[in-house]
Amino acid sequence: MVKFMVQRSTVNGRSGKIFRWGNVIVEHETPSYMVYTRAGHIPHLTWDVATAHLKHRQPPIYQLTLPSLFEALPVIEKSGNGIAQFVSMPEDAPTHLTLTDPLTERNMKFNNGGNIAIWTKGGRRNLY
Repeated sequence: MVKFMVQRSTVNGRSGKIFRWGNVIVEHETPSYMVYTRAGHIPHLTWDVATAHLKHRQPPIYQLTLPSLFEALPVIEKSGNGIAQFVSMPEDAPTHLTLTDPLTERNMKFNNGGNIAIWTKGGRRNLY
């Protein structure tokens, strides 16, 4: 659940503040962006480098994509600690899981009434 308070609304959009992102308490001003991750990692960066050298005005929200993590879900589940700890993300980092990867082509024609299709390295997978 996201707790968001609108501070200003115009014809161009809204600005406000996010106070809760899931179970993480944050103070995150909007408009903002999410840091893209692939399989739980910022492309071409390690978490050590990202936390030491990326300077943000406010703590970022990390976007996790289900297609990049789908094949590893049984291993992540066995670890019992969740995705964020499995990929060594910063502790208490707010995360957002998306069904699609914004950097890949979306092919929605394979969805039907009973499932949603996602595309992984191994091809199409159906979520029921």
